[in-house]
Amino acid sequence: MRHTFVGLFCILAVPAHALDARDLHGTWKLLSSSTKELDSSQERDTLGPNPNGYITYGADGRMMTVATSRDRPNAGDTSKLTEEVRAKLQRSMWAYAGTYTVQGDSVIHKIETSWNEIWNGTTMIRDIRKREDGRLIFTTKPQKGNQNGKMEILTLVWEKVN
Repeated sequence: MRHTFVGLFCILAVPAHALDARDLHGTWKLLSSSTKELDSSQERDTLGPNPNGYITYGADGRMMTVATSRDRPNAGDTSKLTEEVRAKLQRSMWAYAGTYTVQGDSVIHKIETSWNEIWNGTTMIRDIRKREDGRLIFTTKPQKGNQNGKMEILTLVWEKVN
C-alpha cells in the first residue's frame, strides 16, 4: 500500500505534458504576435498581421530571436534615416539572445543582450503549449506593455523550420 501511494504521488507530481528542452531545439518561424489588454480585453497584432521573425534554440542551452513588422519604413539609404524613421524602426521589432531552460510547460529566457537595454540581464518566462500540428504557442504572464504601459498578455505562435 505504501509503495502504491508513493508511486501515485510521483505520477501526480509530474505534469502530464511537460516539455523537454529537445522539443524546442532548432529554428522556429513566427506566425503571429498578438496582445490582449487585460482592462479592455482589446486584442491587437503587435507586429502586424504577417510578422517576420525567428527564434532558435540550441542543444547548448543558448537561444536567440529577432522579429519585425512587415510594414517597416525603408529610407533606401542609411544617410536618409531621420530620427522619426529610426523610432518607427525600433518600435516595430525585437531582438535578444541569451540562455534558456525548460521547467514544466514554460521556457525561461535569461537575456544577455538585446535591442532594448532595459531587457539586458532580465528573465522572461513563456508558458508553452504544443498544438497537434506541431506549432508552439508561447504566452506571457500578465505584463506591462512596451508600447502603451497597460497590463497585457502576449501570445506568440511559432512553426518549426528545421
